Amino acid sequence: MSGSKNKKVTMYRKPFHINIGVIIFAAIFIYLVICVYMYATRVRISPYEVKAGSLAEDNTYTGLILRQETVVNAEQSGYVNYYAREKEKVANGTVVYSIDESGKAMEALAESAKEENILSGDNLKTIKSEIQNFSSSFDNSDFTSVYDFKYSLEGDIIELMNTAMLTDLGEIASQAGGMFNTYSAAEPGVIVYNVDQLEGVTADVVTPDMFDENAYKKTNLRTNEIVNPGDPAYKLITGEDWSVVIQMDEDQVRRMQDMQYVQVRFLDDNTKAWASFSMSSRDGNTYGKLDFRNSMIRYADKRYLHIELMLDQTKGLKIPASSLVDKDFYLIPLDYLTVGGTSSQEGFMLETYDENGQASMEMIYPTVYSVSETEAYVDTVEFHLGDYVIKPESQERYQIGKKATLKGVYNINKGYAIFRQVNILYQNEEYCIVEEGTKYGLSIYDHIALDGSAVKEDDIIYQ
Repeated sequence: MSGSKNKKVTMYRKPFHINIGVIIFAAIFIYLVICVYMYATRVRISPYEVKAGSLAEDNTYTGLILRQETVVNAEQSGYVNYYAREKEKVANGTVVYSIDESGKAMEALAESAKEENILSGDNLKTIKSEIQNFSSSFDNSDFTSVYDFKYSLEGDIIELMNTAMLTDLGEIASQAGGMFNTYSAAEPGVIVYNVDQLEGVTADVVTPDMFDENAYKKTNLRTNEIVNPGDPAYKLITGEDWSVVIQMDEDQVRRMQDMQYVQVRFLDDNTKAWASFSMSSRDGNTYGKLDFRNSMIRYADKRYLHIELMLDQTKGLKIPASSLVDKDFYLIPLDYLTVGGTSSQEGFMLETYDENGQASMEMIYPTVYSVSETEAYVDTVEFHLGDYVIKPESQERYQIGKKATLKGVYNINKGYAIFRQVNILYQNEEYCIVEEGTKYGLSIYDHIALDGSAVKEDDIIYQ
């Protein structure tokens, strides 16, 4: 009995077996998790295919017209009546206007007009043409032009009527007994019936505020029935030469600095003319001056002209501005570039040292990204700051250290990023035109990174 009490009871343990299936499943699961994480977090590069193209540049301006203008003032007070049509050329001695102190001459003219139809068929045809021209060019956003046209049309009708009655002026003057006087042009010129205080302004005194059309004030003289001595009576343009001054920014100055002549399209009537071109700078502002030798009379009653400069469109390879990047390079004189070793490729002889401090030369072949007249641009990863290169057939040494920056894009044709320099011909906010056919640049149908800031040299590209 005692022996049975001393027996130990041992629990059976099942042998441990490794489940290969579970391990494989766990490994696959972990791998998938890592792949999903990497896919979700990696930067995807959107490609852009380089194409030939051009950019339509905005070459429209609001120009300030400058002319040889003389304001003629009234010599006495009274009721004013005009006989020369606006924008009409008058000779020396041509009757332009009359002043009636009592108003009786005006009544006589009105009575004479009632007796017969003094507007000829040609007069009516002219008025109809003016109405049609205004209707076709009317802009709803500029309703104030309706009032200008109204005053202009009323003045034209009155002038046509008065011109028809010029033969009666002598008799009317005698009846008025010295209270009625006519005034003639003192010199040849073109008649204009508005003033704006900008008469006599020259290109060397133009200021930016003169281009503000919203602040511009013009006085229509034909709306005045009565004038006083010293009041403006009319304006006479005495020269055929005239100029249009425009404001220019830095980009426009750069593009047009060598131009002497430019073709201009007048947006008001879609006509074109050639002008001699010059620029001047004053008080931090640059102005372009377009000088014309004809066509002044077409715009004699205007102070501002909306024009377009007919410049050639810039053509080349069109790429998005977002693809542009700046990259630093070491500059090495071209005299140090040579062909050597077992390769026909150009490279540099790099001075190296062994563990004992013994100097030797090693031929290396870095990628040359661009060259100037005297220097080559090589990647900074190809050399260490302070390295020396040896000049061929000489003991001259050049220490690596000088840097410069090139503007370019990342070419991704081969599935990884390669920097390519670009020469920008023209650029706006969204796109730029770069030169085609450069030695180290782009070619048509190349694929580049749309966002250059998201790429580094030699990055593997995931699309």
